[in-house]
Amino acid sequence: TMKTLSPQSIALYKLKKQGISLYPYQKKGLNWLLHREKNSVGGLLCDEMGLGKTIQMISLILASKLKNTLLILPASLLLQWKTQLEKFSDYIKVHLYHGTHTMRTIPIFNDNKNVVITSYNLVINDVNKLSEVEWDRIILDECHYIRNPKSVIFNKLMLLNPAKKWGITGTPIQNRLKDLINIFKF
Repeated sequence: TMKTLSPQSIALYKLKKQGISLYPYQKKGLNWLLHREKNSVGGLLCDEMGLGKTIQMISLILASKLKNTLLILPASLLLQWKTQLEKFSDYIKVHLYHGTHTMRTIPIFNDNKNVVITSYNLVINDVNKLSEVEWDRIILDECHYIRNPKSVIFNKLMLLNPAKKWGITGTPIQNRLKDLINIFKF
């Protein structure tokens, strides 16, 4: 049964049902993500573009026992992530937090795994509303957006207090080591 499988095996099974298999280095990455999430507060997943950071993070969501994830990213990536996550709609309920002020609502969560996808700009506008939710996990895609600790987005994100925090980027150090240190502050 699914209850006796390891978290990694559960994720691999759910991926396989969609015709997706992880490369060995991605499986190793998933194990690292699961280990970090079990024993820590999260971490930073850095790799070059096209090597599977998105699928590794989706695998973590599928494998983990955590229920409610807030996924924050540039607006240009909203539909890409939504499309990828909806492939796993049997396991994950995907909510897009986007649009006009009246269109943006946070769903009432149930026992499903829930992923709310939003953009950095909307976090700036709606941090008070988003901070009312007890998020199990926050994932920042293109997390180099928060490399400046004096920026509005960095300070707004610091108001959110999830159990686990993850950053994803292909460019962890764009200009200087201080950028990476500031990302780790989050």
